[in-house]
Amino acid sequence: MAFNKKTWTNRTTEYPTRRKLIKADGTTETVTVERSEGEVSVEGDAFSAENMNDLEDRIGEGFSQVLYVVSFDSSTGTLVTKTTDYTG
Repeated sequence: MAFNKKTWTNRTTEYPTRRKLIKADGTTETVTVERSEGEVSVEGDAFSAENMNDLEDRIGEGFSQVLYVVSFDSSTGTLVTKTTDYTG
């Protein structure tokens, strides 16, 4: 199975933190949600198009580096294994 790289894009919206609340009685209210997480001890990695595309590149490079080719040598009756660069 071949590895197919995906190009990731960031989601862009007019109001990324806006949410519409639907109350039990059916009325609605539009609010802006803000994080209130307290002290951040470890920021972590952003889920972004830049980070995901970098991951795609690294995975693609891994697939292209080594491919094991197995063939049968009928003169000796053994399997022969060698590595080669993946080209397709």
